[in-house]
Amino acid sequence: MLQGSILTSATLSNQYIVLSKDQEMEADLYALKTLNLLKTNSKSIQTLLETIEQKLLNQGFSKDKQRVSTHPYFEDRILLIKNFEKNKEKNFNESYNQRFNYIRAKFIGYSDNEERLSELNEPFKTYAESIKLAKSGNLQKSLQNLNEIIKMSKNNFLLETKADILFSYGYTKEAKKFYKKNLEKYPTNYYSQIRIFENLEIKNLSNSDTEIIFDSNKDLLYKFYNNKNVLFKYFELVKKLNKKEWLQFFNFLLSINDIEKEVFDIEIKNFKSTKDSDLLKLINIIQNVN
Repeated sequence: MLQGSILTSATLSNQYIVLSKDQEMEADLYALKTLNLLKTNSKSIQTLLETIEQKLLNQGFSKDKQRVSTHPYFEDRILLIKNFEKNKEKNFNESYNQRFNYIRAKFIGYSDNEERLSELNEPFKTYAESIKLAKSGNLQKSLQNLNEIIKMSKNNFLLETKADILFSYGYTKEAKKFYKKNLEKYPTNYYSQIRIFENLEIKNLSNSDTEIIFDSNKDLLYKFYNNKNVLFKYFELVKKLNKKEWLQFFNFLLSINDIEKEVFDIEIKNFKSTKDSDLLKLINIIQNVN
């Protein structure tokens, strides 16, 4: 009985491993099909698997140990990629890859990860170092490095990083200039738009300029209605322009209960109109919940 029990346990364990390997292989195939739909080559997955395999081998994870793993053999997974008929043509998007590397470098720069920093190639390493230099207090060297990368790459999204660094040192006016330059190239960069909007000096604005700012930033209010900085800045504009419907809207928004807030979160996503009178309709919808 004991021997039979052991054999049954071993058989079940082996079946579980086989089933899991099949599921993992199915997941690989799904990834390949998804990349094919995105018109992206699967070479990146192959490179990743080869890197993981080598690191595991260096740690003593032999092929014999792979046998009892729930993952298929690396060579089988790589063979699947190579033989996937619909993914043989190389279609590598260099622009996407470059942007990804800049995002990765930015994350590493802010996280102070020395090991990851050493793995970066240029100009991404210098970009990460410029962020690190700014954090350590060396603003001049940071901006020198960043300016060289900006000239070389001509990527306007790097201006956002420059603006963030200037802003962190209190150079608000200079930072806003670079946020604006970034917006000229990327009009849907709401981060830059918010940074400009929340640092507006409303007191010295004329009524006509205030009205222009009020109208041109309404999309922020509807997209980022939970952002307190956006709400309070808009409240300042409303008070200066003495817009009664909007004042009623903000007074209501600041006093709604949890149930009304849930309804508001749903309704405002479908709220396309920016007419003042329609704000009262939105308020009535939410008030009628109770």
